[in-house]
Amino acid sequence: MPNSLKRKLDYHYHYFDYSQISPDPLEFLHRYKDPRDIEIAGIISSVFAYGNMKQIISILEKVHKVMKAKPYEFVSKYKYERDAKLFDGIKHRFYTSNDIALLFNGLNKIYKNYGSLKYLFLLYHFEKEKSLKESVHFFSQNLISLMAGNKKPSRGLIFMFPDPMKGSACKRMNLFLRWMVRKDELDFGLWN
Repeated sequence: MPNSLKRKLDYHYHYFDYSQISPDPLEFLHRYKDPRDIEIAGIISSVFAYGNMKQIISILEKVHKVMKAKPYEFVSKYKYERDAKLFDGIKHRFYTSNDIALLFNGLNKIYKNYGSLKYLFLLYHFEKEKSLKESVHFFSQNLISLMAGNKKPSRGLIFMFPDPMKGSACKRMNLFLRWMVRKDELDFGLWN
């Protein structure tokens, strides 16, 4: 890497610390101390991290209000049939309120069956010793499957968790992984 580029990147890395966090979807993770709350806030923040920043922050505020600022408790008690209506009127660009309700249905299944998003991700990553691209593919496909159940996934669900095997850069998924893996003042390193 040329020295001038490295200097610029190092400058930005050191300049953007916790004091620069707002407005950013990452700020929602910093509201919590429990690793389970942070992990859930992370996947939710990353899923909505596209479009206008003001709109992103607004939708995340609405979703966190529905969760009553207790992500793990909300997810663990979530019942789609009973709770989907809590998201009525909440939508974000390609996501309908039902897509958002199904996201929480999938998260409920993950925490009941696997205990965490980390375990679901690592289940394939370590077992098969494949590339990160294949691990993200497996993770995304499992998330969509758990959310959609036996129904065809909507366009919104597919957009939430794109497939790197179909050419997606999976920027939002990589953002989530960065928050979970890298440990510094901003990122949590929960998966280390």
